Amino acid sequence: MAAKGMLGWLRRPEVWAGLTMLIFAAVFVTPYCNYLFQCGCTWAWAGLDADCNVHHADPQYSCPWCASLVAGGASMVVLFGATYLAAVTGAGSSSTLGGYAKGVARGLAGFFVAGFLTAWAAALYTGYPMFVIPALV
Repeated sequence: MAAKGMLGWLRRPEVWAGLTMLIFAAVFVTPYCNYLFQCGCTWAWAGLDADCNVHHADPQYSCPWCASLVAGGASMVVLFGATYLAAVTGAGSSSTLGGYAKGVARGLAGFFVAGFLTAWAAALYTGYPMFVIPALV
């Protein structure tokens, strides 16, 4: 009886939506970095940040997420936190599958919105000119 109560949280859709979105964020953060900064970051299985401009011998500009501990670290905390929180707060539903889908949808929105906003802030903070929307920096 006690084990059923202790493991009951495993049947909650927000738990699975949150975990799904954390895995999604971990896999997609570097390609999203490249999309936002045109820096060379890619999928984990294709080199991750090996081609990022931060590793060039004499880069004119260095990717804000990769080069700055303040900008990159703060961005990742906000990005992963917003993704997770959006997923777990949006998963409450009477249907387990419906709650999971709702949580994942909100988590995706959290990932892309938080990623864009933190990337923009990081580009402004570091003076990086190659942001996806150059007029914003």
